[in-house]
Amino acid sequence: MADTPTTSLFRTLPFGWSLLLILTTVTVVGLVLFWADRVVNKPGKVVTKPNKLALYLRIGLSVWLAVAYLLAEQGWLTGYSLGIQRLTLVYIAAQGLIMLPLALIPFRKAVMALPLTVPILCHIYRLIQEIVLWQFAESKQIPVELTFRGGNFDVHIGATALFVAVALYSDFKYARGLAIGWNIFGLLIAAITILNGLTYATQGAPPYPAGNVLAFFPMVWLPAFMWPMAVGLHLLSLLQLSQLPAKSDAGKVMPQGFKLSKRGQTQP
Repeated sequence: MADTPTTSLFRTLPFGWSLLLILTTVTVVGLVLFWADRVVNKPGKVVTKPNKLALYLRIGLSVWLAVAYLLAEQGWLTGYSLGIQRLTLVYIAAQGLIMLPLALIPFRKAVMALPLTVPILCHIYRLIQEIVLWQFAESKQIPVELTFRGGNFDVHIGATALFVAVALYSDFKYARGLAIGWNIFGLLIAAITILNGLTYATQGAPPYPAGNVLAFFPMVWLPAFMWPMAVGLHLLSLLQLSQLPAKSDAGKVMPQGFKLSKRGQTQP
């Protein structure tokens, strides 16, 4: 049973910023599903038996986000199970679910054909995410240490994603190396962000009670989806880049021998 009464962040947080976080999460989910369907069921290709991998992903993501919402609204995530903070268990489960498609050979082969800029551009959502956290800190709901004003550099990954994608898409000589370094740095920043967030949720920081905000909707979608998705996108990008030759036009060469046209489409 829940260790604290059922509550809702809409009662304590600015509605507009909560709504922005919800819309950002829904947009990221939509982009993931769009590109998953595009690489699995290629447009214009006549198939006698449609691939159901994208359908399974759509169902899985929808069910998972709904479960996270229900658990958060019941206040269940503020407690402990097996001596571990439940919010931490949610993150671990979410990270495993997001990594699962990359472990499946058919799906991994499909997503490797994504345009190289897609997993990088998706990180722009982290900029919006950090702005929302900053606003929550301004309303005294979370410690400032969880924002860019307190040493959380996650915002820099979101702010530089577009520039890295442009460099990778262009003929910039060192685009491949730049993208690899950026992804590695992004993974380190994501790890620090996640560790700080879960530590705060577990221990609390006076006058902010443990589990406040992060254990309730819509903030629960950070450990339940947004944080693990950031890690997954970095790993996917690194997998793609590891299969590219170190050439000046590497940003336009697809991992499986495809080239990226100026319209962002893959061409054989």
